[in-house]
Amino acid sequence: MRSKRLNRGLIGLNVVYDDINSSRNRKEGRNILERAMATAISADVRMQTQSRLSTNIANGIKHAFKEFDASEIIMGLHHRTSPNDTFWGAYTPSLISEINRQIMICRVRKPLNTLRRIHVAVPSRVEFEPGFYRWVEHLARIADNLGCRMVFHGRMKAWELIECFIHNRHPEVRAEFKEMVHWKDLPTLAADIHDDHLLVVITARNGTVSYKPAFERLPMELTEYFPECNLMIVYPDQHGQPQDVMTFTAPQRQDSESAYTTVLKWINGFRNKI
Repeated sequence: MRSKRLNRGLIGLNVVYDDINSSRNRKEGRNILERAMATAISADVRMQTQSRLSTNIANGIKHAFKEFDASEIIMGLHHRTSPNDTFWGAYTPSLISEINRQIMICRVRKPLNTLRRIHVAVPSRVEFEPGFYRWVEHLARIADNLGCRMVFHGRMKAWELIECFIHNRHPEVRAEFKEMVHWKDLPTLAADIHDDHLLVVITARNGTVSYKPAFERLPMELTEYFPECNLMIVYPDQHGQPQDVMTFTAPQRQDSESAYTTVLKWINGFRNKI
């Protein structure tokens, strides 16, 4: 899904805990990075690799992200190892909340080149997110390269924008629309997902314009209704104002007095001096 025109490279990153097992884990990580490098070379894609130690996995990823001035994160979905383990794992929530660029979390059971359909669950108001067209562009590139059909499930308003964008930018991509009025209908998509399909769920960070409380049920719904399917979870890009500075749901001005009040006081003070 990279842009061939920009020809930007990839950063293969492996972060391991700095503990008594760090030497063994780092060696395993380097083996993974070597395989990733070989895959990138075979696809004529530039890749740098880095293995680093950290006392906090999330911080290790965040620091590398800033150092390389990366545009987004593509990572694997956490693999649960016990009944008490959480869906996201220990560090993914921290990445989601503290990195405001696009994050794509993947669980791919089948080779990508065998996929023949991509289903995209699109929540309401997602078209107002700053990174709306970014994920549409990336998914369209995947469909184009794989030669597979895309099916968008959501509301008509978002579909009209998506359809126009794909028609203008990727006219060769086959895309269709199925209405999904309410996000609570997400589990009904399970009947349409097959082994050679990819389910893409567009979600949102808490506090952004398309966020809804129903997203809190997403881990449970994906575990119960889509336990084995090929899956990609996308948190759209919020690039522009940092996440902790401004959101669509927070007032942009936190001053106790409005700008109007401040100017009015200044004018009155000036009059008193005359």
